[in-house]
Amino acid sequence: MSTLVQPKVVSRGEWLAARKALLAKEKVMTRELDALRAERRRLPWVKVETPYVFEGPHGKCTLEDLFESCGQLAVYHFMLTPGSDQICKGCSFIADHIDVARQPFAEVDLAFVAISRAPLARIEEVRRRLGWTFPWVSSRGSSFNFDQAQRGYARHQHLCQARDRRHLPHLLDLPSWQRALDGRLHVAGRLHVA
Repeated sequence: MSTLVQPKVVSRGEWLAARKALLAKEKVMTRELDALRAERRRLPWVKVETPYVFEGPHGKCTLEDLFESCGQLAVYHFMLTPGSDQICKGCSFIADHIDVARQPFAEVDLAFVAISRAPLARIEEVRRRLGWTFPWVSSRGSSFNFDQAQRGYARHQHLCQARDRRHLPHLLDLPSWQRALDGRLHVAGRLHVA
């Protein structure tokens, strides 16, 4: 038997009035969250001084290489640690949706990569077993994950499937790096997708 407390049972009219009142509160909260996200996108940038090197399926690569030809890079810090047989359940749930969610990224000048501290062989083993195709590199031997944790970026991020471009700013609350006009890389805080 369920231990949940059953809500009050009311008429359809009473329910509709209560639902409309709640919807009005939800809309206020959504507008406030939109304004907060816009403020976060206006944060100043920080020049990337460290020459981070990663290992990917095609060998060593730099942070700049991860941008491919895009002006922005979204990074998902996948919690797969060296020497562990465990795969983070939350990260796995998110990763199950990344391949679909990143389909519109090229349209908005956005590259994506998952980064883990585990060795590349372990990353590739997990990727093959679970059928993921998104770019995923190892930061083993690099201070990248620790540096980002100090900035507050290396924590669970939620990535939802985007139905169209209008939803991307709200769904992609991931740390991002920007390539400035002079080609230099900067930590930008969060994605700038319009």
